[in-house]
Amino acid sequence: MVSKNLDLKIKVSFFKDFIFTFSMAPRTKHLSVREIKNAYEVKILSEDYSAGLDDEIHSVIGMLFFQTRSHIQIDLNQLHYLPLSLLTQLLALGRDLRAKKRVLVLLGVTESAYAFFQRFHMLGLFFQVQGGLLRKKQMTVLKAMEGSPAAGLARLTEA
Repeated sequence: MVSKNLDLKIKVSFFKDFIFTFSMAPRTKHLSVREIKNAYEVKILSEDYSAGLDDEIHSVIGMLFFQTRSHIQIDLNQLHYLPLSLLTQLLALGRDLRAKKRVLVLLGVTESAYAFFQRFHMLGLFFQVQGGLLRKKQMTVLKAMEGSPAAGLARLTEA
């Protein structure tokens, strides 16, 4: 009788692990998700922000938040611009991860998004990596005026 209960518990735990592993590998068209040391990296493969990309980001972020206990790193280098809906979603994710004692790492943030986070004192929600939040190359068409805040950010990125 004892061996039957033990055998049943092993089968149930194996089944739960199998379900968890299977659900952690969704098929995404616009994103690449991989596990790195004590974190999950979400890399956006698309250059333009679309409704399909928004749905994928929303579902993958929700899955990583609720089904793991790891930190989350999001690479935004491929996107040409970051819409306000994505920025608010990243702010909410950073706040929720902080409440759970986890960290959100952002890579490749545009200058305008960085200025947005800085203006509203939200930079503390994100973990600062050694390379920084900002992109290495910025594809700006207009030059910033000498006394503007964007000029100060441009000087920071050049250094």
